[in-house]
Amino acid sequence: MGTLRTLLAIAVVFAHTPLAIRIFGGGRVAVQMFYAISGFLITFVLENVKAYQNPRRFYENRALRIFPVYCAVLAMSAVVAFVFSTQMASFRQLPFSAQTLRAAAGRVAADLRENEWLAGDRFTLADIAVYPHLAQFGTLGLAVDPAVDQWLRRVAARPSVQAIAADLFPLATMGPEPGRWG
Repeated sequence: MGTLRTLLAIAVVFAHTPLAIRIFGGGRVAVQMFYAISGFLITFVLENVKAYQNPRRFYENRALRIFPVYCAVLAMSAVVAFVFSTQMASFRQLPFSAQTLRAAAGRVAADLRENEWLAGDRFTLADIAVYPHLAQFGTLGLAVDPAVDQWLRRVAARPSVQAIAADLFPLATMGPEPGRWG
């Protein structure tokens, strides 16, 4: 299974190249297959490998496998970014980035004017995925649409969000004034 997961990861990398080479159905299918296989593999390991039946031991091992590679890639990315980019290029992109953020937030606000939640009348994974991003608008100095502000308050009021907000989203708490988050 490890070999297949490696091939699927390579397929995702190739899907992001300028040529967009499609292997195993392209990046989206490869990602879905990778996660499905990973779920089965992790479940198998947790149930059948005695050393990993202790959750702490399992997560320590995962951290030791993932973080060194993560740190190496992060360091290489920082070097590449430093060598191949200039401050002026970054500053030129800021207005475009803010414009893109406002446009995306406008589409979300339009949806929230018609629905209580992002995907309709129920709290779904879409709300969970988008919440931390929209909750950061105040830190960027962007005003929040009233429909988005009400949605942010509904999400923040959920017991599950309150239980993890202090640990995972320390910046996603309400600011001092309505309509501002940060």
